[in-house]
Amino acid sequence: MNCRVINFQIKGDDRGSLICFVWVEMFDFSPDCVLMVLSDAYYDETGYIKDYEVFLTEVAKFKNRNK
Repeated sequence: MNCRVINFQIKGDDRGSLICFVWVEMFDFSPDCVLMVLSDAYYDETGYIKDYEVFLTEVAKFKNRNK
């Protein structure tokens, strides 16, 4: 898997960032770990891709559509 880390800072409360197509795998948690997720909406399982191969296919479609 090819990994890339990008750091950025949003300056100003009138700015934002839309991040599309990010694959995240979380693992190796300690038994007493707490994972906190902040969101502006309730979790809807249908809005997420759970298979990495399907994810790569969708990314390729998106890139081809935006050439």
